[in-house]
Amino acid sequence: MLNRKDATLRDPDNLEEWAHGKVMKLNKAKCLDLHMGQGNHQYQYTLSDKDIESSPADEDFGVVVNEKLDMSRQCVRAA
Repeated sequence: MLNRKDATLRDPDNLEEWAHGKVMKLNKAKCLDLHMGQGNHQYQYTLSDKDIESSPADEDFGVVVNEKLDMSRQCVRAA
């Protein structure tokens, strides 16, 4: 049986297998790893044996999210 760390590290590969089964392709160049929350172990994730780049913040649908869920950057942009 896999321990929690091993299972979590396999999640990106499981996602890729699911996408392949749905005849979808993941753009690995656009994949980012955003570590969130206190006590996060900040594991290094891989997708098809390539490291996923880690980022302190990301934007999706115009909403900026950072590792601390701090909204100040989003508020500055909105103002």
